[in-house]
Amino acid sequence: EPICQRLYETGCRDFFFAYIDEAITGRKAMPQLDANVYVFYGVLAQTENLFIEHRLIPSLISLEQVERW
Repeated sequence: EPICQRLYETGCRDFFFAYIDEAITGRKAMPQLDANVYVFYGVLAQTENLFIEHRLIPSLISLEQVERW
């Protein structure tokens, strides 16, 4: 969390995380609307609402994820 906050303070607006739980923690550290938070692992079944709720951007890594999203 301190790293996210410091990066945001220095002008970073794009943040990339491997998994959704990491991204949610990162988003809570910098809730500003102009920060983009990406999740590399994509959107798994029954996580769609978490992406919307926390304003996360999935990397869609399969046709199944594209259809789900």
